[in-house]
Amino acid sequence: MKFSCVFSSYNNYLLFDKLWFKNNKSDLSNVMIFNIDCGSDKENLRYRDAILEPLNIINIEVEENKRSTQRHFEVVDQYLTENKIECDWILSFQHDCYPIQQDFWNMFSQRLESLRNFEDNIGCVGFKILNIPQNTNPRSDSFGRGNILEDITNNRHFGWYMNLPSEYERAHHFVVESAAWVAVAINRRLFKEHIDPDHDFYLNLWADDVSHQFNKKNIATIVFPDLVMHHDSAAKNILGIPNSPDRSSFHKSKDNKAFNHHYYWKNKYGWRWGMRDGPGGQLRDPRQEYKEVSDRYKGTINEAIYNKKVSDGPISLTDIEELF
Repeated sequence: MKFSCVFSSYNNYLLFDKLWFKNNKSDLSNVMIFNIDCGSDKENLRYRDAILEPLNIINIEVEENKRSTQRHFEVVDQYLTENKIECDWILSFQHDCYPIQQDFWNMFSQRLESLRNFEDNIGCVGFKILNIPQNTNPRSDSFGRGNILEDITNNRHFGWYMNLPSEYERAHHFVVESAAWVAVAINRRLFKEHIDPDHDFYLNLWADDVSHQFNKKNIATIVFPDLVMHHDSAAKNILGIPNSPDRSSFHKSKDNKAFNHHYYWKNKYGWRWGMRDGPGGQLRDPRQEYKEVSDRYKGTINEAIYNKKVSDGPISLTDIEELF
């Protein structure tokens, strides 16, 4: 397996050398790393120009839809194709989320190789995310995101694959509704074959949209629970970079697409994503909203997930294969 990474950067270049590369434990010697800027200011661009080459990061300029992460996957794929570079998986990392295992890439390759029989059925891969407390609000470690699995929206899970029964963490892999966007791997070939890139999603919900496009074609998003990332928002805040959903200049920009991800999701999929529209928003149960449009998803992975509950234990690729 061959891997590439892409970072979508917006006024946060300080995090490359002072957080991600400082704390990453994995061996990057055989991994290509790309950066795409989303419209940073001149000061940040000067910092970018000073640090990317020493860190062996390839910068790609994008003009149209420069803030769309799915567009960034298209651009990286184009670069790889034009330069005849072999690559099976492209990983998107947030700048405050990094691997903590030195042998991460070999482990990841071995896990994928063990599922070679399902190579046409895995679109996205997520990981165990160790969520270091954001400011004063600790969060539980998580494995993915969900709306429709029974009980995933109760007060114990709150729309996340977290606080799960122990058999989830002991599993070789398990199917989730969507991976956490902070660190997600996407199958390059299947992305090109099956995903219609949606440039309306910028940061929020872009990875969920990819997973749900795959879900509709019975191509799964899975998690390898023994592959581990740190999501260190606290360190990001100490460096003066705010959390994206509430105080980031990215979301206060004049381009209101950064705000309207919930509208785009409801219009596209028929129910509103998540437990609320944003920090402080009114709580709701997306599983109940999904139920009203569930006929759209008959015969898909979404139907299989909806008919299970958290306490049923992890869903494997074999389980999905037997259903469809």
